[in-house]
Amino acid sequence: MQATAEATALALKGGADPAKLHEVLLHATGDCVAVRTRLPVAGVVADSPASNGWQPGFMTDLMAKDLDLALTYGARVGVPLAGTAVARQSLTAASVAGYGREDFSSVAKVILGLAGAG
Repeated sequence: MQATAEATALALKGGADPAKLHEVLLHATGDCVAVRTRLPVAGVVADSPASNGWQPGFMTDLMAKDLDLALTYGARVGVPLAGTAVARQSLTAASVAGYGREDFSSVAKVILGLAGAG
């Protein structure tokens, strides 16, 4: 979700059409469940959280808890999880911004700088 949110932010800030972004990602190495189900732009994927008021399939605060478990385990077994740590920071920012009970894809609102985007 972190990579999908960042790719979306880059594309939108550069003026790309979100539907075209979605089409390109679906046919590239960026294709993944987050792109198929949670592209963080309303109206591109009909049943995505962004298209439905960020209603949770899985809440931001629960995803943060799960990443905490992964980070704790990684530390215990000596596996560095730098990407997971960055994603956890983004989830913290989303939770602080009031998106903790929204779908975890709402992390994109923080990355896109859309605080208050409901």
